[in-house]
Amino acid sequence: MNKIIFILILLISYTEIFCQSAKDTLSLPERYERRIQEEGRKRRKEILQNFEDVEYNNLIKLIVKDIDFTKLKENNLVFYFNSNCILTRDYGYGTILFNKHICETDGQNPAFNQINFWSLENIHFIQKKYKKNMIPFLELINDFVTDGDDFETFDEKIEYTYFDDSKVLIDDVKKELKGTYKERDKTTQFYFFPINNKSKELTLTKLNDVKNYNTLFLSFINYVDKIVAVKFAYDYPDNQKVYYQAYQFKNNKWIKVPYPKGED
Repeated sequence: MNKIIFILILLISYTEIFCQSAKDTLSLPERYERRIQEEGRKRRKEILQNFEDVEYNNLIKLIVKDIDFTKLKENNLVFYFNSNCILTRDYGYGTILFNKHICETDGQNPAFNQINFWSLENIHFIQKKYKKNMIPFLELINDFVTDGDDFETFDEKIEYTYFDDSKVLIDDVKKELKGTYKERDKTTQFYFFPINNKSKELTLTKLNDVKNYNTLFLSFINYVDKIVAVKFAYDYPDNQKVYYQAYQFKNNKWIKVPYPKGED
């Protein structure tokens, strides 16, 4: 028994020495990245605790109402969709442990993000109300939802960027129709949510500054006190102008509040 205890003490001591040695050998950029990761984990925990028991249906309705559809006049709407966790050690955002995706930081918008907003229900609502073909564009891989190519399947392409909850939208749109995107010598097929069956022959075209679609980019930041700040960008990335609005869950309802200072 004493021998086992002695071995355990040695193992613990060795582990502590090894961890300290590893920490001491980190370069200055690596230490800075490690600190950012730790701050992200701390902020993620704080935000999730603060946003407990908050409903988002009315928030989504408010955000949709604040989208300026006069800037989105085409029937075809390409919306940018991002995951809020990336599996790459270069950025330290996440890893895979026992075949499960573990998000390490995700401190910016762990409570409410694009996954919440771009739900199938909300996509269908926008389609019906504003008569739009809805085309998701995956910014993290700079591509539409496709079938992949001869060199790489689409699942392989998104393996480290879109998974778990962020892959639901991708699986849903792949049950819908295919369209074609044409830009100069480039032709790409993509999946989209159609307005109706008449959209079967949908082709998106871009020739210089002339195109038959609009783009919409929304980004979300969560703050303590149950605040969600939203940035709206229309015809992104060609147009870099950004509009700002924040919302707060107060007295069991969502209200508009000023955008946090210094965060625009």
